[in-house]
Amino acid sequence: MKLEGIITPIVTPFHRDEEQSINYEATKQLIDHLIAKGVKGIFILGSNGEFHVIDEAEKIEFAEKVIEMVDHRVPVYVGTGACSTKETIRLSKKMEELGADALSVITPYFLT
Repeated sequence: MKLEGIITPIVTPFHRDEEQSINYEATKQLIDHLIAKGVKGIFILGSNGEFHVIDEAEKIEFAEKVIEMVDHRVPVYVGTGACSTKETIRLSKKMEELGADALSVITPYFLT
């Protein structure tokens, strides 16, 4: 994989419903728009991707759907940072299995 161009970190769109569920229609629109405008990578679940408020199952489902939506048009970068090293490793391995092109791993953080 060649790193080049603009790699855009995207927000995680949510519905305004009681569950605050992820809005996959808006996600698809955002991805298609960015790729059409020439970005060279999509970066999900980073610090502006609300990774800290999404549980592990939602992260996996979101990544799986984004990887499908992108469909190899550009690389998909996935943030796998978590509060624990075990969760970070588990999530990183799962994202690799799903077909993420690259991972972004931050050191374990704490919330005050």
